[in-house]
Amino acid sequence: MQNCMIYDCMMIAFIIGMRYHRNAYLMVTCEKYLG
Repeated sequence: MQNCMIYDCMMIAFIIGMRYHRNAYLMVTCEKYLG
């Protein structure tokens, strides 16, 4: 289940990153999900 969440986070971060280019913000959001 945890791996699934990680992949979902990466997918969302990639899609949003391509659109808005806010990698720093996405990393923080990702850490909240994973942490």
